[in-house]
Amino acid sequence: MGKKIFIPTIIITILLLLYFLFQNNELNSSASSKTKLSESELERVTVILGNKEKEIRMNFRRVEYPVGQRNFLNYTAELDFKLGGIEEELFLYPARVKVDNEDNIYVLDIVDCAVKKFDSTGKFITKVGKKGKGPGEFSSAFDFDIYGSKIAILNPNDNKFTVFDKNKTSKLYEIKTTLFPTKLSFVSKDEIVILQSLDPIDTSPFIKINYLTENKLYYQNILDIESFDQNYGMLPFLVGSLHRYNSNKLVYISKVLGYVVIFNENQEIEKAFKLIDPPVYPLIKNKQRSPSMVAFPLREEYLVLSSNIFNKNLYVLSGQTFDNPTEFFVDVYSIKEARYRFSFRVKSDVDIHSVYFTDKKFFLVKENTEIDVFNYKPSNE
Repeated sequence: MGKKIFIPTIIITILLLLYFLFQNNELNSSASSKTKLSESELERVTVILGNKEKEIRMNFRRVEYPVGQRNFLNYTAELDFKLGGIEEELFLYPARVKVDNEDNIYVLDIVDCAVKKFDSTGKFITKVGKKGKGPGEFSSAFDFDIYGSKIAILNPNDNKFTVFDKNKTSKLYEIKTTLFPTKLSFVSKDEIVILQSLDPIDTSPFIKINYLTENKLYYQNILDIESFDQNYGMLPFLVGSLHRYNSNKLVYISKVLGYVVIFNENQEIEKAFKLIDPPVYPLIKNKQRSPSMVAFPLREEYLVLSSNIFNKNLYVLSGQTFDNPTEFFVDVYSIKEARYRFSFRVKSDVDIHSVYFTDKKFFLVKENTEIDVFNYKPSNE
C-alpha cells in the first residue's frame, strides 16, 4: 500500500517541478514566445563600430520615417514661477525635472547628487541623496525616477541604484549592478528597469530588477544578435532614455538612432516607430573621433536632448535645432498610435538642458541653474 502511494507522489512532484521550470524559462526568455521575423523583415541601420561602418539588424519590423515636415502648434504661455538661478544656492547643477500625480516637482541636481522635492507652487519640501560613498550617497547621480512614495537614483560610476521610500523615513534599498547602467525607470512599485551599456549583445540592454528580492528578468533584445560577427563590448549608439507608460509598459527612446521602442508587460517588443529627424551619428565619420571601439556621440549627433511621457504623449526636446541658439523644438508623439503629432517652438535666452511637459505646464531646465515653470494652452490643436 505504501509503495502504491509513494510512487505516484514522486511522479506528481517531478511533473510539478518540470512545470515550474518551464514557466520560469518562459519568463526569462520572453523573445521565445514571439514568432521570429525573417531577416528581410527586420529593420536595418548603419552604425559605426570602432572606426568602421557596419549594417546591423534591429529585432523589430522595418519602420518608416514620418512623412512631411514639422507641424507647429501655436500656444499661449505664461510664466508661473522660477526655481533657482545663478545667484541662488538652491541648485548646483539641475539636470532633469519630473512631476508626480499630486503636482509635486522633483529636480535631479547632478552635482549635489540629490533629488530635491518642491510642491506645486515651488516651495521646497525635502531632498534625498548626497555626495559621498556611504548608503544613500553617490559619487555621481546620472538619472532618477519616481513612483508613489519612492524615489530611485542611479549612480553609473559605482554600478548601483538606490531607492528611497518617502513614507519610511530611514528606509532605502541599494542594488549593485555590474554592467554600467546609464538609465532607469520604475515599471511597478517594486520593479525597476535599467539600461545597461556593457555587453548588450550577450545579454539584453534592458534588465528588470525587483529591488526587494533582487530577482532579474531580461527584456527582448532590440538588437538582432545574429547580425553581429563578434561582441563589440559597449555600443554607444544605444544611448537613450527609459520611461514607464500605461502603468507597467516600458518605452525606450534611442537618442542617436531615433527609434522609439515599446515593450509590453511580458518584456516583449510590442511596436516601434521613428522620430521625425533622420539619424546623424551612424552616417558620418569624424576624423577627430577616437579610433577605439568606444566613441560616444557628439552633441550635434543627438536627435534627443531630453524626453518625457505624460498620459499618452511622448514629448521630445530635439537636438537638431542649433541654428538658432534661442529657439528649440519640442516634438510630440502619440505612444498609443505610435506616430508623430505636432511640435512646439520654445524660446529661451540661454541654453536648455532639458524640458518636462504635462498637458498644462512645462518646465525649462536652463544652463544658468534656473528652472522656468510655465502655464500653457494650445490654441490650434
